[in-house]
Amino acid sequence: NDGNVTTSETIVVLDSLEEDVTYTINVRAVYDNVLGQVSEAVAARTLIAAPSGPPTGVNVMARDPASLRITYGAVVMESRNGQIRGYDIRYINVDASDSQVIMKRVGGRQVTLSGLVAFSNYSVEVAAYNDNGTGPFSQAVYSLSGQDTPSAPSSLTVDSALSRNITLSWMTPNMANGIITQYEIQYGRSGDMSFNSIIINDTITLTYTIEGLTPFVTYTLKLRAYTRVGAGNFSNVTAATFPENAPDAVEDVTIPTEDVSSSMLTVNWMAFDDQNGLNTSYVVFYQPVEGPYGPIGSSARRKRILTQNGEFAESFTGPTGTLTNLNGSVTYMIQVAAIVSTLDGSMELLGDRSTPVMLTTSVGTPSIPINLSFTNRTQSSILLVWQRPDPPNGLILGYTVLYSVTGSTVMEQNVSMEDDVMLSVNIMGLVTGADYQIRVVAYTSAGVGEPAELSVSTLPGATPAPVEEGSDDGPPIAIVAAVVGGVLAIIVLTVI
Repeated sequence: NDGNVTTSETIVVLDSLEEDVTYTINVRAVYDNVLGQVSEAVAARTLIAAPSGPPTGVNVMARDPASLRITYGAVVMESRNGQIRGYDIRYINVDASDSQVIMKRVGGRQVTLSGLVAFSNYSVEVAAYNDNGTGPFSQAVYSLSGQDTPSAPSSLTVDSALSRNITLSWMTPNMANGIITQYEIQYGRSGDMSFNSIIINDTITLTYTIEGLTPFVTYTLKLRAYTRVGAGNFSNVTAATFPENAPDAVEDVTIPTEDVSSSMLTVNWMAFDDQNGLNTSYVVFYQPVEGPYGPIGSSARRKRILTQNGEFAESFTGPTGTLTNLNGSVTYMIQVAAIVSTLDGSMELLGDRSTPVMLTTSVGTPSIPINLSFTNRTQSSILLVWQRPDPPNGLILGYTVLYSVTGSTVMEQNVSMEDDVMLSVNIMGLVTGADYQIRVVAYTSAGVGEPAELSVSTLPGATPAPVEEGSDDGPPIAIVAAVVGGVLAIIVLTVI
């Protein structure tokens, strides 16, 4: 098109030109309406602008949980501003607060966006570009990505466990990945491979009570959620139902006399076939009540003290048990009780005790005499003291004191039972300044017990002054003083 522009300036902008067109431009001066000569022609071509409009008909459709398919039409002809070279896709997950805008450049008018988060709302915009730039984006189109199987329900908890019911509660999956359509509970005895299944169509309450269970059984319980795509992962928990009744008292407790000794005895009882639990074991309670010297308090030999009143307890799996480390000649009160427990040992219940059985062990050999020591010694005697063995394992009939100097004959002295708690003996006629090995043993009707041992020396004698050769000193003398009938007698002895 031809055109004229009149201006008083030496610079002028020619506008409203067509894109991508070559123009010939001439300039001439005008003075008092007189036209000057025309300049030589200059050729110039206008540029191509970026598209001025977006693609039309943008459509977004979910293909699967992780992708969206985008299709769109061409930019209208008057808005292309040249040849369209391709398209820019701009999208973002608007459900995620930390999500960022993603750009994708494509050549055609359809594209699949992959790697998306399942069941999330995405905003999608499309713009066309030519050689001179990118045009405006289309209005945002929103679409949900496809549903997927959900993650495991969270916070699965056992709210209560009764004898035949267990109540569960839970929270919705952290990643629902769709609309939860139902829940499924599977449950079975712990350790079993088979499970019962319960479908729960109520997706709002998030609690359920399983009924008709077996008392005192440990169950494994599993819960999973469903979307229309399918089932998600399980959450697991274990719980044990309570027993309905404690075990009955054990019956027919007997103690064969041929199985009784001074330190052990065997107890028999009737076993249970079924005690409302998976495992049945037994506890034998036994307590010493009287020994050879009367009632027994805290002096009995201790072992596995279970109860606060000082009795002992031993566990057994079958209908018989042997008690060991007992004391001789002691009367014991014995009772048996059954224990039922869950398979994993997480819960147990003790039943009633049997009727007490009283039994006295046989007489045994004594233990070691206690606190053997000496209270006085001279050049020729040692006064020993000790206490009765604990446990005595029977009536102590007496004590024997054995003493000797190393390498010499062992001497023996018996001790009477005038004091059966604190005992003493004065060993006389010993060698002056000698080292003695002393042993004291107690004995019952069953025999001699273990010895208490002591090493002690008699006092040394006085060292006489040496006699010099050629002195006038006579033979050594000894002076002994004694009071006899109120009269002081002095006896002078000359050693020849």
